[in-house]
Order: sequence, then structure tokens, then C-alpha cells
Amino acid sequence: MRNLIIAVCYVLVFSCCVGQKSSISEKSHPSISQTYCPEDGICKFEVLTNKSLSLNYDSTGQLYPEIIDSKEIVVVFEYKRNDIPDTQDSHYIEKIYLKLDPNNLTTNIKDSGLKATKAIFARLCFCRGQTGYYEIEKGNLLITKLSQNLYNLKFDFEIDAVPQVIKSISETIQL
Repeated sequence: MRNLIIAVCYVLVFSCCVGQKSSISEKSHPSISQTYCPEDGICKFEVLTNKSLSLNYDSTGQLYPEIIDSKEIVVVFEYKRNDIPDTQDSHYIEKIYLKLDPNNLTTNIKDSGLKATKAIFARLCFCRGQTGYYEIEKGNLLITKLSQNLYNLKFDFEIDAVPQVIKSISETIQL
């Protein structure tokens, strides 16, 4: 009887956790249209207002971004590949960070001009020697105004330092 009660409690706790994960992923899509997302994972796009992006380096010289309070806008795109069943350390995440000026949102920036947006690509995985944060130096960022608070963001980019899955983002966002 005691084992049955423990088993029922375990099932109830596990069921609650699964429900919570589902509701979190539903709330993490504030954009109106979604970039192509590979079938083997989930993607999120977030617009963080009154924030900025600070680029920092740790004691080993590795780059990492920090989101700080400011009067700017930070957009974050994330692709998270589904874990491979029965495989340890199978997690794989790619993130793209961009800092935008809310007073000058409509823009067309290419290659070296991306430095002003602090464009960062993150590859986070158990990939020996090929994980971390990298400045995006090759790409084209185009933001066009569709209506008063509606914008289309299109970002095509390439990273030479590490392999990448996501090479293009196209989102319609409302501010």
C-alpha cells in the first residue's frame, strides 16, 4: 500500500512539471510571425524593451553578453534542439542577440556596421572547442516599419568560427 501511494505521488508530481513546461513555452513567442525553426527543436524570439547589451570578457578572455537596464531594445532569438533520448550531454542551443536603438529602428546594416548592434551568436553545447559566444561580423540586418508600432526584422548572417544551424531570422514584431 505504501509503495502504491509513493507511485501515485510520483505520477502527480511528474504530471504537474510537464504541464508547467508546456505553458512556459507558449508564453515565450511574443513575435507575430515566427522564423523558420528546424523540426528537431523549438525556437523563441523575445523583444526586451528598456534593456541594452553589455559585452564582457571572463578571466580566460571568453566573450559573454550581459543584458542591463537602459533605454534601448534587445532582441534575443533562441533555437533549442530537442535532447537526444538516452544520450548524456545532448543539449544544443543557439542564440542571437541584437541591440537596437528605439529612436532609429528602421535600418539596413551590413557586415562591419553590425558592431553598433553588438550582434552576438552563441553556440551552447557539449562541443569541445566549438562552444561559446561570438561576435557576428558577416551579415545583413534590415528593419522596416510596417505600421505605427509594427516592424519587420530580417537578419541573415554567417559565423566562420563554429558550425551553425540558424543562419537567418525573419520576425514581425510589435512594440
